[in-house]
Amino acid sequence: MARVCSTAAHPTGRVLSHKVGTARTRVAMTQEQLVARFGFSVATLRHWERGDRSTQGQALVLLNVIDKNPAVALITLQ
Repeated sequence: MARVCSTAAHPTGRVLSHKVGTARTRVAMTQEQLVARFGFSVATLRHWERGDRSTQGQALVLLNVIDKNPAVALITLQ
């Protein structure tokens, strides 16, 4: 399964759109649940998943944590 953290797949280190959806399914959340829990806007998440925009900065870090260890991401935000 593709990993969100793979910078080799994308030279800028940004997450590719299909990997954002993969990270979301790892935590078994709908778009609405994910944005409510992690503070993204629904529109931004949809843009990432469609590939209209790429993730970077703090969002990239958070998505990498969600992908690598979803339990840690969820516990941290409690």
